[in-house]
Amino acid sequence: EVYSRKSRRAIVWEDVFAAGATLSTDVIVHAWRSREIMAKAVKAGHEAILSYAYYVDRQDPLCSGTCDVNWLFIWSARDMYSVDPIEGLDLSPEEAKRVLGGEICQWGEAVDSVNIDGQLHTRGVAVAERFWSDASVTDPNSLEVRSMLFRCLAVRRGISQAGPLSTDYCALNGDHAMDESPESKPQRSVTMMKEIAMAQTTAT
Repeated sequence: EVYSRKSRRAIVWEDVFAAGATLSTDVIVHAWRSREIMAKAVKAGHEAILSYAYYVDRQDPLCSGTCDVNWLFIWSARDMYSVDPIEGLDLSPEEAKRVLGGEICQWGEAVDSVNIDGQLHTRGVAVAERFWSDASVTDPNSLEVRSMLFRCLAVRRGISQAGPLSTDYCALNGDHAMDESPESKPQRSVTMMKEIAMAQTTAT
């Protein structure tokens, strides 16, 4: 009621919904443990956000049929990429519209300035692609090409310190040698995204 009077909407963790709390349907439910609880929330009339499967600091990712063990970061990325927010949940078109989207998350106690690049600029790329891609775009091999190129370009431009995702090759000198001046970073980011788009077109 307080939020409604101030023209605001509340977002609650799924735990509040699962505990049976009395919630107005204008309250958004953030599901982080499973897609199934998100499905229950939207079927109950709530809008929902999903972060289940998208915690980039997970030590033991889902490995949903793509590998036996996630030895490499790229396998973890491929695994997260395979998790569609609404596929297979038996949602009606109206219920599916109540899924507002997804969110990449990290536990604060598991991340600092040393490892944030290695988590966000590797697995995060795959999760972001899952969110903005059509549901029919699911080729993990195509994703792998773009993810490794993204990581390489980010390192070469001084934007990221993320380590290799797999047995890739990344030249750190030449035309794209790192320029540490803060003023150059925005333009490097724009150039990098254009190259990623070109790689995506080639890969698909």
